[in-house]
Amino acid sequence: MFSNSFLAVQTSTQGSNIGTSNVTMPAMHWFLPLVLLANPALAQNFVDETDLRFPTPGPEEYTNQVDMADVDNDGDLDLFFANGNGYVVAVKAEQSRLYINNGSGVFSDETTARIDLGPAYVRDADFGDVNGDGWTDLILAGAFGDPPRLLINDGSGSYNNQTLARFPAHDGSWGCAVTVGDVDLDGDLDLYFTNVGEHLFKAPGGQDRLYLNDGKGFFADVTDDQLPKLITRASLHAEFADVDNDGDLDILVGNREAENNLLINDGKGFFLNESSLLAADGKLSQQISAGTLDSDALPDLFIVNGQVGNQSPPGEQILINGLDGGAGFVDLTSQLMPINGGGDDSRFLLHDVDNDGDWDVIIAGLSPGQERVLLNNGEGTMTPATSSEFKGPADTTLDLAMGDLNGDGQPDVVTAQGESGQFRNRIYIKKGTKGGHPKIDLVTPRNGVIPYIAPIIISARVQSGFLDEGASHVKKVQVNNQPMLWSGHDRYTGFVGQGLITSPVVATLKAMDRSGHSAPDQSITLTPRHPLDVFQDGLVNDDDLNIMIGHLIDKGGLGSEGDINNDGDTNLSDAQLLASGLAGFPVLSHAEYVEGHGLLVLGSGFKAGMTVTVDGSTAKVIANGEFSLLCEATADSQSLVIEVGGHLSNTWELTP
Repeated sequence: MFSNSFLAVQTSTQGSNIGTSNVTMPAMHWFLPLVLLANPALAQNFVDETDLRFPTPGPEEYTNQVDMADVDNDGDLDLFFANGNGYVVAVKAEQSRLYINNGSGVFSDETTARIDLGPAYVRDADFGDVNGDGWTDLILAGAFGDPPRLLINDGSGSYNNQTLARFPAHDGSWGCAVTVGDVDLDGDLDLYFTNVGEHLFKAPGGQDRLYLNDGKGFFADVTDDQLPKLITRASLHAEFADVDNDGDLDILVGNREAENNLLINDGKGFFLNESSLLAADGKLSQQISAGTLDSDALPDLFIVNGQVGNQSPPGEQILINGLDGGAGFVDLTSQLMPINGGGDDSRFLLHDVDNDGDWDVIIAGLSPGQERVLLNNGEGTMTPATSSEFKGPADTTLDLAMGDLNGDGQPDVVTAQGESGQFRNRIYIKKGTKGGHPKIDLVTPRNGVIPYIAPIIISARVQSGFLDEGASHVKKVQVNNQPMLWSGHDRYTGFVGQGLITSPVVATLKAMDRSGHSAPDQSITLTPRHPLDVFQDGLVNDDDLNIMIGHLIDKGGLGSEGDINNDGDTNLSDAQLLASGLAGFPVLSHAEYVEGHGLLVLGSGFKAGMTVTVDGSTAKVIANGEFSLLCEATADSQSLVIEVGGHLSNTWELTP
């Protein structure tokens, strides 16, 4: 099928070498993690400065969730509180709040002037620039029949409710959570909403929804086509995360009345239900999030569980990623967290509290109501901090968010209060030794697919001392001095290269956190892989033919790299094409029409003066290299053949 879709690739284990690396580029899309780490430091504390920094007296409203973003593009982080009283049943619709930062971490309530939203039951909120205008927009998930909402930033930090114009019609069901990310790798932000049906805990539940962005901030519901049929109950949390390290965003769903769900992305935004890869969770999850907890660089999972009635609290869970060994996510809670004193907990975030280079955990305590810290030993073993890191009152925290709010280089914490007690949202300022400068770690892409046409998509995993549902609020990420855009969780995406890929492409990445700490520039050279290089050593010779023959004899040992003609199978026809290529004859291994470019052809033995015949007529060659070329053709072309020095290639049948 003719397509201009980008092919997703892959990562392997994380390294720490700084400098310039030469690697084979197996596809257009590949992946770099940039981890902004801190140096070891002394003990840290979070001090309650609510009365100094929040409006006083503050509104006492039931806040379900808090999120932060720079809504007015003035360089600091502002706050949004998602309000609405009621957990299982509706009590009172309330006004959500937008707090604007003055740059020093002192906030003013500018809700009335900036938000086109009245009292409602808002259960969750997420920020993201959905229309690509450089201003962060606001997406809301409603409860008790309240519809999901889309509020568009007008370019000044004020929000217009454009739900009816940009969202599909609402069916009356209600959800609990929304997560934002680019699921189909097309450069814009898509949306995933959980859906509990008509009641939070009662059957039958609901089908979660996937909204696809058209690039301009208008959304289509593609649930029926791109999500598995899966009815969930009490889905309190959803998060995009690349759990299998293949370069695209998968979906984690935390359910309180059912087992948690894991949906794996095929690279084009179509998802498979792979929930069986998750260990059993007890059906009480409030949040499930991804982050590397041990030392192998694979994203592990941490789960915070709630409590039912007077039953004993189930505690938290640690699932270690064993996907590279085919084991799924393995529950190692008893080994890694022997002291598991969870209460009726609600949410958490990952933060390097003690600045020793690994992720610790900050848990929002609902009952008992003190935020707690678990310290990581670097291998995933978690132990409670010996003293309270939070200097403030015990309260009923439903959510918490992290970011440097006062510009001192330390990430601060804001908590959201609801359910019981005094509904007073709080701000905790981090005190102690500041973190160090960023560090970049490169991940070499695994062997993948054929060379392609630029622009090459470059993805970077960027982390700066904490993960708040995957995000770190990094100030600036660039590739070749061009901005990379946030594309969900800890991922940033940019583009390099122009036109046909015929020679190595250099990508130089930069990252800066909100404290002004910059990582050293990191460059990597990407070299297109020859389609006939079965052995993948950068050469096309008898070694490739020997590997191919061995595969045909024992029917094993080769993956897609042996499928030279891209028919989905490595067989005798591929061996024949390889032999032809070694003999110097032209070989076609792939061809497709690319809108705006022409017919992209991949293969071997292409030379100046060759004749390209499309549907029986000679086609003009626009650009060519040794094993890739562009020629003029139309989208309804049927067949292709190339002649070089009197030798004809195999015929490639084009499928419209």
